[in-house]
Amino acid sequence: MLIYTTIKPRVYVEATVVSYLVARPSNNPISGSRQRATRRLWQNYADRFEFVISELVRTEIQRGDATAAQQRIETISSLTVLESRPRQMYLYKNF
Repeated sequence: MLIYTTIKPRVYVEATVVSYLVARPSNNPISGSRQRATRRLWQNYADRFEFVISELVRTEIQRGDATAAQQRIETISSLTVLESRPRQMYLYKNF
């Protein structure tokens, strides 16, 4: 018997998304709109996608106000952290 599993597409979440998600509602029309869109994304699509972050995002969201940072950390606690690989440098010669 074959068993099929569904693999969710991965969506990379950067630090701004996490900040919009947990921030107090903004009075600024642009920021407020981004916050609402981010919350809708999180609520409506979390079951359809695998949200992933990098170690860099985790480091970045720990900065700033301690209470807000704790909220951000709790929000991403269940997300997959992508493996970081060192970049390779290539030297090219012009012949």
